[in-house]
Amino acid sequence: MFKAISRRTVLRGVGASIALPMLEAMSAPRRSAGKVPKRLVFLGFPYGVTEETWFPKEMGAHYKMPAGLKPLEKYRKDFSVLSNLSNKYFPGSVHSGTTTWLTSANVYRDPTTQFKNSISCDQVAAEYSGRSTRFKSLELSTKGEGGLGPGLSLAWDAKGTPLAGERDPIEVFEKLFGNGGLSLLERRKQILEEKSILDSVYEDIRSINKKISKNDREKINEYLTSIRSMELDLKRAYVWAGKEKPKVNLQKPEAQLTGIAGIRSMYDLMVAAMQTDSTRVISYRQPLGAILNDLDIKNMPTHSMSHYKGFDARREASEARDKAQSELLAYLLGKMKSTKDVYGRSLLDHSLLAYGGGIRCVHDQMNTPLILAGRGGGGVKTGQHFAFKSRETPLANLWLSMLNHTAVPVESFGDSSGRLGEVFT
Repeated sequence: MFKAISRRTVLRGVGASIALPMLEAMSAPRRSAGKVPKRLVFLGFPYGVTEETWFPKEMGAHYKMPAGLKPLEKYRKDFSVLSNLSNKYFPGSVHSGTTTWLTSANVYRDPTTQFKNSISCDQVAAEYSGRSTRFKSLELSTKGEGGLGPGLSLAWDAKGTPLAGERDPIEVFEKLFGNGGLSLLERRKQILEEKSILDSVYEDIRSINKKISKNDREKINEYLTSIRSMELDLKRAYVWAGKEKPKVNLQKPEAQLTGIAGIRSMYDLMVAAMQTDSTRVISYRQPLGAILNDLDIKNMPTHSMSHYKGFDARREASEARDKAQSELLAYLLGKMKSTKDVYGRSLLDHSLLAYGGGIRCVHDQMNTPLILAGRGGGGVKTGQHFAFKSRETPLANLWLSMLNHTAVPVESFGDSSGRLGEVFT
């Protein structure tokens, strides 16, 4: 293995200092061979797919690639299509395409509340695989639009509270690789000031806790849980502030990127985050309306598009959307396959990527679209179409399988009934 080279390395001679160009050895410290970490990526989108042209008809390895997935043909050996996986259907959530996708929760299980989610799969993983990285997880999102449902990203914490997601590629870049122009001393001072504010809020809340009702105390306790989580994040940031952020051969994104360009930029940032081992758990709640705008599909609201009938203009728009999304996924898989991590291994070979959403088509929340890509370090069957027992196989079985495959020691998740032994060997 080659020794890592600092980006500050210069060539000295002839009386001048000349900075070296960006080299592979500068992107991140190359680590010795050993136990290569496994990564989890979750990409969720709203309003389902065109079911007639997205789902394969044949089973096994020799299925014919449907039109909606045709742009992925080049990478068919790197992913499998999983059919008949479903979250339980709950009235009132017909357009919540991403709200329960990673939680598999009955959000109406508590008769005393109108809505209550539970922890998402990515956050369960983050508590384990995130202990060795600068960021325990990375949540990406998009500006509000229909079909996503309640939530700020795909991620929900242990209390079922939505986690905010980064929506601007520039802010993601600065979070991962920038320092805000601050020195180490200034950054640590800023962190301590933020912690001081949290401490003050914490004390104020404790002082009023005895003066309020039981219901209010429950709400306050949930709020305190969020405060404690923020405190842990600040402690983590204080420790990592003393370690220089990695340098990457990636230009800072342009301002106000949206639609296809915005998604592609987010994908570039995800790859860079994994390449530098900045995080091992990523989720991205992706946009849809902006994609239609880029495809020059006029006067076609995303909601209307999902309610196509026959071969009308709405179905044409839906099929065009499927193709664009598959082209973007192919771009990401290609980058992950060709990019090596700090251990010198292909990102795709040591990752598991779930791509889909909580709606099949229109209001159908059974047999949702799902692609599982990557080999997860081995022991994952790719290049096939797996069809499970319809309405009998929880989507949570996949989340449990992915967690266990990446060494997260949980025995169940959501409404899981077991692991997907057909896919995970």
